Amino acid sequence: MDEHKGTETRKARATSVQSVTRALDIIDAIADRPMMLPELAARVGISRPQCYRLAAALTERGLLSTSGRSGYSLGPRIGELAAIMERSATK
Repeated sequence: MDEHKGTETRKARATSVQSVTRALDIIDAIADRPMMLPELAARVGISRPQCYRLAAALTERGLLSTSGRSGYSLGPRIGELAAIMERSATK
């Protein structure tokens, strides 16, 4: 029974890592320009529903912004993190 539980834990970790990787792929994909969901999903190579869920989570955290006309773009939190990094680098 414990062996089965360990396998489930490893699978859950692998799925979590894959989700993080895909979320970062989304951020990378829209770094050049805003994109609508269908294009974004195709560029990242994931399904539209999966892309929507990840983009919604990133939007909730401020890492993405969305507008009806231009689609998804980098959110304000990206700028905040960049400013923190810049301040840290100058210390």
